[in-house]
Amino acid sequence: MNQSSTGHVIIHEITIKALSDRVFVALTNPEQRMKWWGAEGRFKVTGMESDLRAGGKWLMRGTGMGGRPFIVQGVYREIERPRVLAFTWIPSWQDDALESLVRFDLEEKTASQRCA
Repeated sequence: MNQSSTGHVIIHEITIKALSDRVFVALTNPEQRMKWWGAEGRFKVTGMESDLRAGGKWLMRGTGMGGRPFIVQGVYREIERPRVLAFTWIPSWQDDALESLVRFDLEEKTASQRCA
C-alpha cells in the first residue's frame, strides 16, 4: 500500500486480488457497496442510492458513532467501466465540508507484474 500527498491531493494505491470489473461492481452496486463500506464500531451504511451515469447522483446513509445518522452524497463525474470511476463526495457530519473528488483508476496486472 502506497500513499502520498501533494497539496490538496492524496494518492492512495492498493493491490486487490480481483478482476477490475469485480472491483468496479463492488464500488457501484448499492447492495454490494452496503455490505463492505463500513467500519465495525464506527459506522454502518444502511442505504445507498446510485444513478450510475456521468452527472448521476449517488447517496449513502447510515449510522455513525453513538448511533448518529449520516449522509454522504455526490455526483458521478467519470465512468469508464471497468477502469475508471470518479465522483464527488460531500459528508453531512462536517458543517463546512468542501466537495472532494474521489477517483479510482483500476488496472489489472499479470502475475509477473504483481511480484515486483
